[in-house]
Amino acid sequence: MKDGRSSYKGVELSATGNVTDDWSVYASALFLDAKYASGSPTILTPTISPTIVGNRIENAPKRTFSLATEYRFSDMLPGFSINGAVYYTGNRAINSRNQGFIPGHTLFDLGAGYATDIAGVETTFRISAENVTGKRHWASTGGLLLSQAAPSTVKFSIETKIF
Repeated sequence: MKDGRSSYKGVELSATGNVTDDWSVYASALFLDAKYASGSPTILTPTISPTIVGNRIENAPKRTFSLATEYRFSDMLPGFSINGAVYYTGNRAINSRNQGFIPGHTLFDLGAGYATDIAGVETTFRISAENVTGKRHWASTGGLLLSQAAPSTVKFSIETKIF
């Protein structure tokens, strides 16, 4: 940072648990006050730029929320599960001078899994779709540069437990 120290004050809350034996839920929230705390004006030839003290720190949202859930079909389809999540990220400053902000956004993910035993080896197949609504948004920002986030993405994986 060019102008002194930063101050990050806030609270993060999270809870996880089972609603039933087959249904689990995870929730989290972050409330953050991230500001430049000290420093003097920056000298830029031939002018002096005002101090950034008190400005929001770039790429640091004031609020984020997430809620994720998984349901396992233990009785009807043993080994099969579905999951979903929603993520909210608040607006973020594009630079230390707070000359602009990128808007907040909400993303939705969906997925499914199947766990089975193949030739004595525990195997789990998973498919997940991230950002299922195709929301265009910025992944990060800093120094007036923006990083575009990935579009809707589908991932497939196979996990085995050999040992």
